[in-house]
Amino acid sequence: MARPRPHFQASPLRLGSTGALPTHDASGQPMIRLQTLGAAVLMVGDLRLSAAAGTLFSVLVRLSGTPGMMLSREVLRRSLWPDQEEVRQRANLRQALYKLRGFGVRVTMHGDVVLLDETQVLRSFSRERTAETFERDVTLGHEPFGPFLPGFAVPWPEFQEWIDVQREAVHADVRRVLIDQLRRRRERADWGGADALARWLLQFDPLNEEATLTVAECTALSGSKTEALAILDRYLAELGPAAGDIRLPATMLRKRIAEPASRGRLSFAPTERHFVGRDAELASLTLSMRRARWHDGSAVLLHGPPGIGKSRLGHELDKVATIEGIRVVQTSCRESDLLRPLSVFLDVLPELMSHAGALGCAPESLAALRRLVPAERWSGDPPGDATAPRAPMPMAASLRRSIIDLLSAVSDERPLLLIVEDVHWIDEHSWDVLADLIDRASAMRVFLLMTSREPHARPQRPQRVPLGLDVHRVPPLSSDSCLLLSRAIGDDLAATITDDLGEWFVRASEGIPLFLRALVSHWIETGEAGGVPPTLQGVIEQRLSQLSGDALRVLQTAALLGKWATCERVALVLQQSASTTIGNISELESNGMLVSTVHFALLVMS
Repeated sequence: MARPRPHFQASPLRLGSTGALPTHDASGQPMIRLQTLGAAVLMVGDLRLSAAAGTLFSVLVRLSGTPGMMLSREVLRRSLWPDQEEVRQRANLRQALYKLRGFGVRVTMHGDVVLLDETQVLRSFSRERTAETFERDVTLGHEPFGPFLPGFAVPWPEFQEWIDVQREAVHADVRRVLIDQLRRRRERADWGGADALARWLLQFDPLNEEATLTVAECTALSGSKTEALAILDRYLAELGPAAGDIRLPATMLRKRIAEPASRGRLSFAPTERHFVGRDAELASLTLSMRRARWHDGSAVLLHGPPGIGKSRLGHELDKVATIEGIRVVQTSCRESDLLRPLSVFLDVLPELMSHAGALGCAPESLAALRRLVPAERWSGDPPGDATAPRAPMPMAASLRRSIIDLLSAVSDERPLLLIVEDVHWIDEHSWDVLADLIDRASAMRVFLLMTSREPHARPQRPQRVPLGLDVHRVPPLSSDSCLLLSRAIGDDLAATITDDLGEWFVRASEGIPLFLRALVSHWIETGEAGGVPPTLQGVIEQRLSQLSGDALRVLQTAALLGKWATCERVALVLQQSASTTIGNISELESNGMLVSTVHFALLVMS
């Protein structure tokens, strides 16, 4: 039986302050709080003792870092005042302990032992370096974080030697906790937390493989593929060519990141690099996608109004899949596809049949599918014998089985993420195949992600709705997320968004990211929030009116061709020269109307 899938219930762990640890106990006595990681500070109640406090700070550091928080007077005197006579050492120690007691520190002498009351010291991460204290103190921002006693050094050899030994021991504990926490974040698909933890870990272990690969992955997910490749190149250079198999994980990740993300189409994906407010949804989708590796596939339908961010979620999941070595096949439906039987699979079958895993498909299934796909559309050598006589077109049920057989064979070779957008325009025959796929997905290595404006597929609710389909509404962005996104866009364009203006954007956009981006862009262009049209359509019409005639025709042609819009085809339709079309595309890109991921060599050669 397949495991339950708690979609959209995974809450990524975020790093940030949510309050403060107590400064006094229940009786009002001050508590001692160590801040020795990332800072050199001791808090005694509300009193702050830094390294500048000299002897008092050193005495507390030495006692608190000793098992049982007790130390012989002789060791303490010799560590702190090695150049003084014993009489002077004793006097200095008595004076230091007297001052500490005056601050509320419960420190006593029993015979030849100096004892610090252990119950007065908070059990914070600086003292007890465990996963539990890390979650409570560092993750929630209660404690600074970094190397042990940064910048703290003493001129006394014995004390400095103790500090060096203690620093190594503390850093070893911290590395162990960070590695454990990093793996937990990766398992939960909390990319923000994983990136922060990995960068912290690199402070203590600059060549840690898991941390380096995580930073590179998170950098690539943020859209900075060039920077991610540079991180991996520096790491491989540090390892050197003689590292052998140690270089393999980084080399494989570099290859996956360097793979082109598109096949030469014009994309209408958001031009902004910021992905805000959808961490929980992306984490849930990622966990479901990962389960497909173990023949525990599933299907999710995301629904919501236009501009709510359904396609962006699919785009972000596509990036995660690429980094994690999962094959991605993506297509979208258009209104004209309602009258085009099997439109979804007519688009993706050529790509599926070109993969090596297609050779595991039954020969009769391949023969049936070759009837649907002309040989010239295959990407590479066609599987099987392309010259063999073609069998008659199979019946609908047999054809559905053939397509499922191909998907199963391809995914057995490598897990498959199948993304189908705008299924509210899907044709009946394609939906029948997807319904069959959903029924069988729990035993396959396939994760199906669909998007729709309606809470179901097809223009009207289909008669057949598979039980294995998880349907989820994509909610509007929260007010905080809207404000964060608007300010991020403003920062990118060197525009300051005040609190009042940000609140207006939040109210006017109603949590719809597309509308929010359009509003912010329009304000930056015009400088007046009051002049923004009351509807998204009005904003778009005003922005379109600023385009040149040729650029507008390129945009209209690309919209008409849709998923078949390449630079070459746009130029042929408009009968424009290569330089003119490239110039028009550049104008559209600069206005945020279009994203070109095209290899312009194809256009120049046309």
